[in-house]
Amino acid sequence: MAAPAEVEASLIEALGPAGPPKRTNRRASSTTVASTAGPDATAPIDEAPEDPQETATRLLERALRLGHDKDDDAEWLHSSAVKTHMRRMDPSFSEKALGYRSFSDFVKARESIAELEETGHGRLVRLRE
Repeated sequence: MAAPAEVEASLIEALGPAGPPKRTNRRASSTTVASTAGPDATAPIDEAPEDPQETATRLLERALRLGHDKDDDAEWLHSSAVKTHMRRMDPSFSEKALGYRSFSDFVKARESIAELEETGHGRLVRLRE
């Protein structure tokens, strides 16, 4: 009969060490995550990334529709309220990151879906019919 130490050593060799894996304080890198996620995790995605300008245009249209639905009486909405609503729907929205100096310039570039009226200090926006 084999000694208990020999049996334990052969079990450890065959099954690996007992207990959970050792924890580290390091974050997993993308290569570590990909290697542990399986073979399909690193497969290329066929979808092309969406154009940020188109995404922002749809976001503006959605914000205007929701603003009009919320307040049926108001045909025109304050541009600052529309921008705030857009930022709530997508916190990453930034007209400056899209190359516009101001939110008004961003809206003017989308004249096919939105109309901007600038009177004094107030800027009002509405969805084009």
